[in-house]
Amino acid sequence: MKNKHFNLNGTITINYNNELLMGQLQYRLLNLIINDHLLNNTNSELNISKQRAVSIINTMNRIAPNQIVDIDKGKQETRFSLTDFGMKLLNSYAQKEFDLYMFLRKSDDYLNNNIINNMEKKQEAMSLMGVL
Repeated sequence: MKNKHFNLNGTITINYNNELLMGQLQYRLLNLIINDHLLNNTNSELNISKQRAVSIINTMNRIAPNQIVDIDKGKQETRFSLTDFGMKLLNSYAQKEFDLYMFLRKSDDYLNNNIINNMEKKQEAMSLMGVL
């Protein structure tokens, strides 16, 4: 196969009332909460402090029409868990991310196959005409 000279890229963001509700960091944080209810691994997994993670969660809960993360403040520790709405939002983001990946992959193929082929045909025609 020919070298890929062209590629598209993009990211998914979900806004609510013109405020960022979920981007890549929020998505990764919600995924982390599924396995780490105490947020002990935010630094190693996300390169952010636990305090920053809690701030992001509070912002998401404030912006969203429904609570995304339940926060259970115990005597010794605070536990975090996704609400049903949070899980639906997480799944919607994942599906849209996959859809974007497939779109970009097909677009890259189109760009690289059609545009490069057209450029090569044009160069061939010009060389046959003695222009090159």
